[in-house]
Amino acid sequence: MVDVFYGPLVFFLPKWASDFIAVAFMTQIHTQWQLVPAPSILQWLSLTSSERSLIRRMIYAYAIPVAMQIWAFALMPNFLPSDELRMEFESKVFRLHGTNLSDFHVYGMNIMDKNHFDTIDFAIFDVLPSYIISYAIFGVSMFKVYSKYCLHYLCSHL
Repeated sequence: MVDVFYGPLVFFLPKWASDFIAVAFMTQIHTQWQLVPAPSILQWLSLTSSERSLIRRMIYAYAIPVAMQIWAFALMPNFLPSDELRMEFESKVFRLHGTNLSDFHVYGMNIMDKNHFDTIDFAIFDVLPSYIISYAIFGVSMFKVYSKYCLHYLCSHL
């Protein structure tokens, strides 16, 4: 799995800064599913805990997604390849894109690598847990909102 970053800014920054930016961007891929449960948790808290302040409900709703983002950010440096792996990726990208090596930076990892963190490890330790946790929380909170609404609606119409 390879990410290719283009643009002049990556060459004006020190290597640690461009690596940090790449890690931050790669972490944001997780946001697609990690923020899914927060609105439903917030809705459920609004229905069941109206005495709590909005700030407290927001903190409760977004605490788990933020924790999962921190976990993802901690694992993303594994996408920073060693120098020899980076050279291998650069030669493949150069052949594929036919571009100048001074036009891009390459980040990535092998799909399977017994000696280093690989894509399968990434899926097992990062993507799958955060995806399952996010959608499990979403499902539970959605059910709780539905249950609370149905009970309220049924009781008021009897």
